[in-house]
Amino acid sequence: MKMRWLIGAAVLGSVAVAIPVPVIAAGTASAATTPTTPTAFSGGFTSEPTGASYRLADGNIFITVTDSVTFTGGTFDGTSIEQINMVLHPDLSIEFHGSDVCGCTVAGSFVGTIVMRFSGNGVWNGPTIGYISIGHGTGPLANLHGTATFLSLNGGTYGTWSGVYHFAP
Repeated sequence: MKMRWLIGAAVLGSVAVAIPVPVIAAGTASAATTPTTPTAFSGGFTSEPTGASYRLADGNIFITVTDSVTFTGGTFDGTSIEQINMVLHPDLSIEFHGSDVCGCTVAGSFVGTIVMRFSGNGVWNGPTIGYISIGHGTGPLANLHGTATFLSLNGGTYGTWSGVYHFAP
């Protein structure tokens, strides 16, 4: 957060005193210095793989994927780099976990970087569902916290997500 100092004047008895007063520079304020009420949100995402590695063990395939993910149409808009670790079983079921680092705009006016950690399960190239923890922000998103669920019907290439967020120091 960028902080500027203004010199304010106060009169104590018959003596004038200069008092430094912190002022947050325009456009760099955090969303809140006191907790805000949780706010519901929803939106969409699309994902494009940018790299992957595989290994086989006991009939399972362990996959690490790097994706570029775009969040649109809702409270969270931006692009992230995503790292996913997943296990593909012989019956085509999958479990996965990972994280996104998103350069996001939240609620149309708060711009910064946030981390979204997630985990879930589903069917390879089929329905997947997961849970997201939102936080570890920078700049105006430093005090952002939230949780969400997501659903994809095609293995994660696109889908929807919804949850709640709030700002709290």
